[in-house]
Amino acid sequence: MVHKVIIIGSGPAGYTAGIYAARAELKPLILAGEKSGGQLMNTRVVENWPGVEKGVMGPDLMMEMQKQAEKFKAEIVYKNATKVDFRQRPFKVWSGEEEYQAESVIVATGAEIIMLGVPGEKELLGRGVSVCAVCDAPFYKDKITYVIGGGDAAVEDALALTKHAKEIYLVHRRDSLKASKIMVKRGKAWKFGDNISTDLIAPGRLFHLRSNLPELAKHVLEDADPDFASNVKPGDFVVGGSNFGLGSSREHAPTIIKLAGVSAVLAKSFARIFYRNAINVGLPVIQCDTSNIEAGDELELDLAGGTVKNLTKDFTLTFPPLPGIMRTILDDGGLVAHLQKHGKFKITE
Repeated sequence: MVHKVIIIGSGPAGYTAGIYAARAELKPLILAGEKSGGQLMNTRVVENWPGVEKGVMGPDLMMEMQKQAEKFKAEIVYKNATKVDFRQRPFKVWSGEEEYQAESVIVATGAEIIMLGVPGEKELLGRGVSVCAVCDAPFYKDKITYVIGGGDAAVEDALALTKHAKEIYLVHRRDSLKASKIMVKRGKAWKFGDNISTDLIAPGRLFHLRSNLPELAKHVLEDADPDFASNVKPGDFVVGGSNFGLGSSREHAPTIIKLAGVSAVLAKSFARIFYRNAINVGLPVIQCDTSNIEAGDELELDLAGGTVKNLTKDFTLTFPPLPGIMRTILDDGGLVAHLQKHGKFKITE
């Protein structure tokens, strides 16, 4: 038998796909796995589910989704998908030795939590122990909280907790984080106008300091804002208008911005030579609408996700996420450092 649709997975995505496919009379087969329900089976209360004022228990929500899928005649098989072959139609999916075929396959396998394996963590799951800070952060309001891990997920969870927890400790087994450096960029906005030239970035009268860039960095942008160079803090953002970085190439212009501790430059548009030079030295440059960002606003940048959050005014700007190779170059500290580390361009699309 060749099914019209096979759905692999039985979390919210899997059951939602099953409900829609069944209502469209596609008679879907859902391979739910031996342990169905996804990560919400380990979530005590789901408070951000629309239409449920007092929240709903995670397992209860998943049981309702299962019943709804069955109501519309979705076939649910509680077996794991162990192998697939998508090279030609009909697509093939195996559970052990049993083979299923379908015209289309929806993969909704979600993610798997990694527990520490310490005593009490399973018993206290949903009672102080959480595997999703983004989901459960409000439960930790004014509490001292520990996040275990040093990768991107741990850093994202720690950032999500900053609006709620009293204190946050990031516990990691190494002496440095595994998280991408670009994921933890957060700081204050320094606002500049349109047409900020490389002459304003690196004052022409100090051209003799081009062989001493750390010294020249002490004067970066001082002709545009006399207070900037002496007051900018590591992690802060330069925010410009249109045509940022126009004028002569001056490759040292983005370098001294980076040396001043700036996380990234945000602008409506960039001079292309400045943009290229900035990426080459490891300075993120983001093209987005900066009209509503004001001096002093607290910003949070996610290069991989393509977002700039204004934490002061509570809005989010979006931009096309940078290509993988560009993010890798930035994470490595620039083009030269990237080539020294990998010996070639490391494509990570």
